[in-house]
Amino acid sequence: MTKVTASELQKNFGKYQAHAQREPVTVTSHGRDSVVLLSVDEYDRFRRLEDEMTDKMTDERIAVHRDTLLKLAK
Repeated sequence: MTKVTASELQKNFGKYQAHAQREPVTVTSHGRDSVVLLSVDEYDRFRRLEDEMTDKMTDERIAVHRDTLLKLAK
């Protein structure tokens, strides 16, 4: 993963924007990682994974409490 300072990103945004299409770019501020520049495709992939994990967790929680939920529904 490429790492760049915030000032370098600001000076050469187009370069790093194009680079982020191939791999994430970590932006540092005062020597510490601050943000990551991602392509839209990569961001969408992370969102889909997050949604899938949330759905799975919800299904697991429902299964654990199914009897209680059915009693409450009556």
